[in-house]
Amino acid sequence: MSQVLYHFSDRDDISVFRPRAPLRHPQAEPLVYAIDDWHAALYLFPRDCPRIGVWPIETTSAEDREWFHKQTDARILLFIEQSQEVTWRKEPLYRYDVDPAHGFFDTGCIGVWTSRDDVTPLGMTTLSDLPTQAELAGVEVLVVPSLLEQAMQFFDFETREFKTSLHVSMIRSSAIPDWPGESAKPIFGR
Repeated sequence: MSQVLYHFSDRDDISVFRPRAPLRHPQAEPLVYAIDDWHAALYLFPRDCPRIGVWPIETTSAEDREWFHKQTDARILLFIEQSQEVTWRKEPLYRYDVDPAHGFFDTGCIGVWTSRDDVTPLGMTTLSDLPTQAELAGVEVLVVPSLLEQAMQFFDFETREFKTSLHVSMIRSSAIPDWPGESAKPIFGR
């Protein structure tokens, strides 16, 4: 287990995290969410910024690894849409440290941990330069004209199958204009 987990927020005034259902999934069990260090870079964005993250995993084919390494030397390649770039570059973000021993359990989904208990943060860090934070985390962010077009390179919405053996995480994707996937359903692959 990680020594610390993180919760990212656009608020800097949280003294206790109380379990609640996600706003986009009000029927879900109320929980406190946190992310491990390796996957934390997926959350170096304003809350409502749709993004796609891809990276090689154990089962990634040689062909897909070659494609990935032609794109970047980073461990994760992230895509955001041009319409989100200014906000991403200018808005601060707050990273709260939480103790994983405080009732957290691993969901088995890309570093996400949850707790049914109230959680008091160990501390909070203001992240004011998100592009630099991404670079320090060893990830590369590409700004693209259309995140939907990027998603279609990795996922076939008709068959609901991935077109790549890379791991693909599409976060806040239902906020993308003309999103053909299920509303408020994140897509994680492999």
